[in-house]
Amino acid sequence: MKTADLQQRRGRRAGRGGGATAILRPDLTQMVCTTFLRDEAELAAGPPGYRWPDTLTSYRTMELNHETGHWLGLGHRFCGAPGAVASVMQQQSVSLQGCRANALPLPAETAAVAAPRRL
Repeated sequence: MKTADLQQRRGRRAGRGGGATAILRPDLTQMVCTTFLRDEAELAAGPPGYRWPDTLTSYRTMELNHETGHWLGLGHRFCGAPGAVASVMQQQSVSLQGCRANALPLPAETAAVAAPRRL
């Protein structure tokens, strides 16, 4: 998927401030949903003994944000410190590496995508 397949716009969410939102073209929505939205059984599909520690909804949110981050040019990250909030670009479906599960981009990740695009 190319960056041209995404539209970007500035949005505001009530009580949460502004942020950049990526919107998939309608013809790509089915591909994304069938590729990345997993079922309850796959929450435990990582290494033996590992299971996503939150809800299926939060797992889906994390996975879509993680893959969107790749499409926007971000690479994988690692846990910054034990107990810290995990980067959405950390491979949280494999291991939290001592971090806390997180489905949303960190401010630094949002800035890394927004700054070069002047968003």
